[in-house]
Amino acid sequence: MSRSFKSSPVAGNTTARSEKFDKRSANKINRCKIKHVLKHLSRIDIDELIFPVLRETSNVWNFAKDGKHWYKFDRSPWVRIKFMERLMRK
Repeated sequence: MSRSFKSSPVAGNTTARSEKFDKRSANKINRCKIKHVLKHLSRIDIDELIFPVLRETSNVWNFAKDGKHWYKFDRSPWVRIKFMERLMRK
């Protein structure tokens, strides 16, 4: 994949490469809580059944990345080309 490039100049605001581990652990906690609700459910409570939402079980502010940044190129053409080549690599 040495010749593959990104399609847009976007990068994360931190040094973390992805949030995969954070998302997996948050979904694991959410599935565990849903299983707990279903396990302790009686037939009378079916009408009042409320599942926990993912935002209730995890906090996105504790994830590794802090969003994304779109890069603009306002510099000289030579610097812009070199920076663009380095940024657009996968």
